[in-house]
Amino acid sequence: MKNHVTIKDVAKAAGVSAATVSYVLNQKSNQTISEDTKKRVMQAVKDLGYVPNSTAKTLKSHRTSCIGIAIDKALTIPRYGETVQGIRTYLEENHYTSLLLPCSEEGGLPLYLSAYFENKVDGIIYICADSNNLDRKIERFIIERKIPFVTFDHMPNPDIPSVNIDYLTGAKDLTELLLQKGYRRFHYIRPNNGTRQEWERERGVRLAVATVPSAVLSVHNLEFESSGGNFQMFMDFASRKEKEELFQYRRALREIFETIIPFLDPDDALILSWSGMEQIALPMLAQYHKENAIAVLAKGLLSIMFRRKLYYSYLPNYQSGRVCAEILLSNLRQSASPAHVVVTPTLARHSD
Repeated sequence: MKNHVTIKDVAKAAGVSAATVSYVLNQKSNQTISEDTKKRVMQAVKDLGYVPNSTAKTLKSHRTSCIGIAIDKALTIPRYGETVQGIRTYLEENHYTSLLLPCSEEGGLPLYLSAYFENKVDGIIYICADSNNLDRKIERFIIERKIPFVTFDHMPNPDIPSVNIDYLTGAKDLTELLLQKGYRRFHYIRPNNGTRQEWERERGVRLAVATVPSAVLSVHNLEFESSGGNFQMFMDFASRKEKEELFQYRRALREIFETIIPFLDPDDALILSWSGMEQIALPMLAQYHKENAIAVLAKGLLSIMFRRKLYYSYLPNYQSGRVCAEILLSNLRQSASPAHVVVTPTLARHSD
């Protein structure tokens, strides 16, 4: 049914001018409008059922009130789903919508950038998956054309706004917690790759262990070939390639645990770089009647109430998504120097 309520009808009901209604609905920051006036306008909009003509608005302002989210990962992966939800929630609170965009290329240009030039979105949030950082040529393209763009979990570029997680501090804090509880020998299991995230995590663990002279750290590299498959994903959602990688990953992980777990002393602790590793370690610990602490450097699928001495460093994915959206909308409203925000993980601990 066609909407016959006009902006003039809203203005009349609210006792203000049509221009004031427009300022309120478009959230013009250069206009001083009282909170009482804003409430009256929004109440009139609600009472009359006024629906703005989004097509006309876009043509006039060249704005869509839509933000593109570029991510080349399945949203069934918890951390990426949480990040997207954080972005979407903040955008909706600020009267914006979101659009998931592909990362594939066409004609040498990523499709998410094509969407921007086709006026489908006002800006883009790029979620870096598996350390797939932007090509330097694409970064220069974004900077030179002043495209509203924010990266998440990406190698920072000083000229592009970014939000990153402080993996080093998260790993350091969790290891320090174990030291406070009296653990002195640590087995750190990590994938054998050279990503920034893994380097920061190992550095954080090493810094914490170095503060206690009697503490000993053993690093175990997990040897297996991976293209960045999701090792938390339920098998029903995995592709054939991901399933093959998942079996290979679990086999390699079991082989490492078989060389460690039978020989653990009570004051030994396992530090696991990836969420999901604990799903392999816990049954093996039970098999050998071991109750050693497990610390996971990412939020896992298991509740901390599942077992005593199970600790997580919760990655602030949802919060980071909100910060990404906040930075992008701020840049759309006013020109500003690129913001670079680092968010620190929080610890989830059992009361043991």
